[in-house]
Amino acid sequence: MSFGNCETGESLSYAQSERALAQKGNSEGITWLASSGDAGPAICDTDTASMATHGLSANFPATVPEVTAVGGTMFNEGGGTFWSTSNSPTYESALGYIPELGWNESGPAGLWSSGGGPSVLFLKPSWQTGAGVPNDALRDTPDVALTAASHDGYYGYLNGVLQLNWGTSASTPVFAGIVTILNQYVVANGLPSGLSNINPELYKLAATTTSVFHDITAGNNIVACQIGTPNCTTGSFGFTSGPGYDMVTGLGSVNATNLVTSWPVPISVVLPTIGPNPVYQTAPNANGFSWVFAIKLSESNGVPTTLTDFTIGGISYASQMTSFFGTTNILANGFISASLGYKTLTVPSTQVFGFNGIDASGRQWSQQVSVSFLGPAVAPAPAIAPGGIGPLYSTSTTIQPGSWVSIYGSNLAGTTAVWGGDFPTSLGGVTVTINGKPAYLWFVSPTQINLQAPDDTSRGLVQVVITNSSAGSASATVTLGSAGPSFSLLDGKHVAGIILRPNGTGAFGGGTYDILGPTGSSLGYRTVAATSGDSIILFGVGFGPTNPSVPAGKAFSGAAATTGTVQFQINSKSTVPAFAGLTSAGLYQFNLVVPAGLGTGDVSLNANSGGLQTPSGVVISLQ
Repeated sequence: MSFGNCETGESLSYAQSERALAQKGNSEGITWLASSGDAGPAICDTDTASMATHGLSANFPATVPEVTAVGGTMFNEGGGTFWSTSNSPTYESALGYIPELGWNESGPAGLWSSGGGPSVLFLKPSWQTGAGVPNDALRDTPDVALTAASHDGYYGYLNGVLQLNWGTSASTPVFAGIVTILNQYVVANGLPSGLSNINPELYKLAATTTSVFHDITAGNNIVACQIGTPNCTTGSFGFTSGPGYDMVTGLGSVNATNLVTSWPVPISVVLPTIGPNPVYQTAPNANGFSWVFAIKLSESNGVPTTLTDFTIGGISYASQMTSFFGTTNILANGFISASLGYKTLTVPSTQVFGFNGIDASGRQWSQQVSVSFLGPAVAPAPAIAPGGIGPLYSTSTTIQPGSWVSIYGSNLAGTTAVWGGDFPTSLGGVTVTINGKPAYLWFVSPTQINLQAPDDTSRGLVQVVITNSSAGSASATVTLGSAGPSFSLLDGKHVAGIILRPNGTGAFGGGTYDILGPTGSSLGYRTVAATSGDSIILFGVGFGPTNPSVPAGKAFSGAAATTGTVQFQINSKSTVPAFAGLTSAGLYQFNLVVPAGLGTGDVSLNANSGGLQTPSGVVISLQ
């Protein structure tokens, strides 16, 4: 911003409302820059006045703490040689840093000098500390400075005419260009675009480095004033440049290269976990593996990174990392994982797993995990947890034939195994029956089994039996009903769904959709909150009979609508989806357009199907 007003003429309420806008912009990653003014400490006077008559005042909105105030310097080359007689191939003519002093070209033709001074509306922010910063409890300006004098102005074209431009309305956009380069630098280092309020970091760099700022210790912004007018007792007033911070040039002028390369770039923190540990020998699984384990690499510091090498016992498997993990890119606060195993192994033994990676900044990291591999374990008998049988992602105790069900407990399976989409009734040495009928297994592990319940016309309490070939069996009862509705979830509370993007702006599916959730990557991947008018699709299980009916244990792709009406309550407001029914085996889909007036943020979501309510605690993200 290359404009401003006399701060002493602004009301506190107006200044606070403008500050709220600046804070909102900061929250969205916006960096605000404003000129400190061209009338020295006398911003209430016109720049062309021969002397000040309206007293001392800083420039608003440069005084807002969430805004970076840019003042002015002027070259002080004296008789030195700082310019080449010709331009370089990149059109440079300066031979090096040219000494500077605080900009002051005031005189009969005007008050032309670097604006600066304390605010009368804003208290000193906590970050404005350091050598030279006045102990005045007030927000002081400027923060930084660049050349602004007509003595060394900027040439540019306006309406096809070459003109000389100067003043802090020139130094401010020049610094904005430097900040743009800084933003490109942090993005190139894997961080999101948007620097927000850069002032705290500028003052920190001034206190911890000696090469980011040129400390301007000469010059002033003192201007003539009419004796007897506000603040004028001697015929002039203003401030003088000095060591450290001053209210003429702030922290000083900026070395752009050093500012960019000194800007802190957070590093990734990658935690490898391998489980189980130790790994016991089991009966060979479908792939012939007798020692099966899972590797997970989790990033916890909000910085994306790349896996560059994966070793076991010092042997590199870099060429197979993509086939193991699916990708070598670890998102900020995300993870990659792999399920691996051994077919043959001499036990007992200890294997050292090594992981090497690199951040976008070039910083490299390395981690190791030691895992013990042992012979067969004496497995305890499986046990189903009390109330541990229910619809997938639900706390309900009623399940529906043909719908997806989860069973929780201990020692349910001797290994972890996932189906190949073929609806097996035996997986990883485990079988499950419901009311004596084999269930179709999707996922088995020692603590959880996910399955599709078989078709059954029985209702009421039925027996569920889990048989683990290596440890025995366990049984429990569950209520079998015509429906047991629950929404599919992303993380335990956010409903699973997508936002359709017919204009191709989505992040997934070749631009056709976004994943519904809190806007950002708080769930480990990109999600977007829905807004009124968005066409969304939600997912769930157990929402009752359909027409046509879809048999369990068979692949299905199509549209089988529920025979009864499914009614949603979103933030306590009722709506009926345009479509509710099965679109694949056991999975219900709900198509609707988000109505207006539902509120913003994570709002409550529940549904009624056949008189049965989905569990509470589910939310949908709106904006």
